[in-house]
Amino acid sequence: MVSVRVQPSASAHRPRAQPCGQTPDELSSIEEASPNPVLARLQRTAILEATIQVVADRGFARASVGLVTRRAGVSSRTFYELFGSLQGCFVAVLDAGAQHVARTILTAFQGETVWVDGMRSALAALLVLFESDPARARVWHVETLAAGQWALERRQRNLAALRSLIVEHWYPEPETDRICLASEGAMAGVLGVLHTRLLASSEEPLLTLLGPLMGLVVAPFVDADVRAREIACSRRLACEVLEGRPPASLECVLSLQSERLAPRSLRIPRSARMQQCLAFLAGAPGSSNSEIAAALGIVHSSQASKLLSQLVERGLVAKRSNGPGKRNAFTLTNLGQLLAD
Repeated sequence: MVSVRVQPSASAHRPRAQPCGQTPDELSSIEEASPNPVLARLQRTAILEATIQVVADRGFARASVGLVTRRAGVSSRTFYELFGSLQGCFVAVLDAGAQHVARTILTAFQGETVWVDGMRSALAALLVLFESDPARARVWHVETLAAGQWALERRQRNLAALRSLIVEHWYPEPETDRICLASEGAMAGVLGVLHTRLLASSEEPLLTLLGPLMGLVVAPFVDADVRAREIACSRRLACEVLEGRPPASLECVLSLQSERLAPRSLRIPRSARMQQCLAFLAGAPGSSNSEIAAALGIVHSSQASKLLSQLVERGLVAKRSNGPGKRNAFTLTNLGQLLAD
């Protein structure tokens, strides 16, 4: 979690009157209007991550702006400037989650050419995503249902967009009433099973559900024999992934969720500056040492040089020299980009 500490203002912190659930463009405008857009983006990320942890631990009804800001390391004034309310922040969490799931599914689809293979890969990637981040999965699929009607409406809107994306790419027939009903039923069934499993906090890996869930998804489109073969095939895939032997078509999307990609030093609180540097370079590739230092609030250039050297050694950042007397340029490696994403 990125932690960005900001000194609170002496003035009273008044929530700004903003509509619940700003669009990404509106949030981007708020960030860009800030005196320090890079810092605003880092603060927003810290707040969203803190909200996920607080809601996962306590539920939305017992969450508060104070709990979120203390965990994120920002002031209440910063929170209200960026989100307007706790409800608006939670909507941003839901929207970001829907976008993350959509990217995961599309990445899995890209590795397959047959619709049923695409569905299997996408569902496997989704189960790995939820397994790798149980707090986030619980917030998306359990706590949202108890947050209120506004959260349910946002959830339904996001699910409808996700269903349309899946139907457009992979169902074997054009959109019809039959396809609409079948896809809605399949999605409801999958989400219902996941909701039950997340509530139970079972230690059994979610990937063990891949076979039964794929049987549920393909049932409206294939006969009983094909469905049985698909369940068996999905179970074999689940075993391969759990044993660390994923097929080549899934390696990329599964690596996005793998905790092994993140060096241990990036998963401890004192490495917040490393995380901030990765986040900055994701939005400003080719920046120089001095530009990075200024964005992160580093006063001494030697500290920035040491930070960048550590990231280069870990294979997260690449350094390009432009010749004697000229500025160096720093960019993220593929691994660094995965972590920044």
